[in-house]
Amino acid sequence: MFDRIKPFDKEHFDSALNYLWVLHADKVPPHVGISTAGKYFSLKHNGKDEHLPIDRVIELVERKGIKTLAIRLMSNYSLGELEKAFSGFDTTFSNEITCLAPIEKLVVRPKFEKLEALLIDLELRGELGEIIGVNLDESYAGIPFYTEADIHKRLQFLENVKE
Repeated sequence: MFDRIKPFDKEHFDSALNYLWVLHADKVPPHVGISTAGKYFSLKHNGKDEHLPIDRVIELVERKGIKTLAIRLMSNYSLGELEKAFSGFDTTFSNEITCLAPIEKLVVRPKFEKLEALLIDLELRGELGEIIGVNLDESYAGIPFYTEADIHKRLQFLENVKE
């Protein structure tokens, strides 16, 4: 799947389309968000991003050198559908709610323990389009292996930092 990553080209990027965003695509675990109609949504340990202009996200990713994947989703989710999917969540919570939770709700699939399972499911259904890499070089070999325990360990760390 990650053998077809295209470099990010701001001139030809269509922010109106649906994208699954994998931020820190080189870290364990990565962070996942979603965008449509130029607006970004993401569930985090300290709240959520809703209707964040995707241009601001891209600017932040580029400025901070965050290794990121933008994976085109072939389904056309509306802003209303993203709002509804995220409305039932306030934050991530270790051992319960990860950044994938609202996206699982959106794609109407059972709980995915990890991003890998979601991507495999979407690929099998023909839902994945082009994959764009931001700040990735030729040595990038894909999302590193991690376990569900790694996700919850990271969320616990972030929860303890904010206290």
